[in-house]
Amino acid sequence: MYIKQDIDEPHVNDPQMCTLYVNDIYRHLRDAELEKRPSPDYMETTQKDINATMRGILVDWLVEVAEEYKLNPDTLFLSVLYIDRCLSVQTVARTQLQLVGVTCMLIASKYEEIYAPQVDEFCYITDNTYTRQDVLSMERTVLDALGFELTQPTIRTFLQRCLKAAQCDAKVEFMAMFLAELALLEYSFLKFSQSTIAAAAVSLSLV
Repeated sequence: MYIKQDIDEPHVNDPQMCTLYVNDIYRHLRDAELEKRPSPDYMETTQKDINATMRGILVDWLVEVAEEYKLNPDTLFLSVLYIDRCLSVQTVARTQLQLVGVTCMLIASKYEEIYAPQVDEFCYITDNTYTRQDVLSMERTVLDALGFELTQPTIRTFLQRCLKAAQCDAKVEFMAMFLAELALLEYSFLKFSQSTIAAAAVSLSLV
């Protein structure tokens, strides 16, 4: 017989865990992820000069950039969401795709990091392909495309909750995180919500 368990009960006396509001919070996050969801077919409808393979190469490179600058994993996930949201509404030439990528990571770093890398560091990581002015100009373009709406739940946001519900060990947690990062590379996964991908990553890791 299945017995429903309250995973927040052990923390009910800890005010920092917000157990009284946690269900309302995640209900709001599930609504928010749908409101700002990227178009699942922007490569076919909006973009003319880039394709899904180029996007995958860009995201793979950004993973290395995040490791180089020791960025918070949340910054990487938010960067990719910004990229997809931007590309959903803004046509981008292939020569500018890397610029969009580093600019989105710059914006996400300002949002998530205590000490975000400077603009010049993002220019350097591209072998100075783009100038400081290029990045600042693209930052305005990206922010306009995002409608200056930068707060958005990512796979990581829901992954923490799913892992808590699964009551799993560190091995499962690492595998789920690995699968979540793999999902970032796949353009075809845009048809799934962030919470669905998070739940699937944990479910598969438990197998």
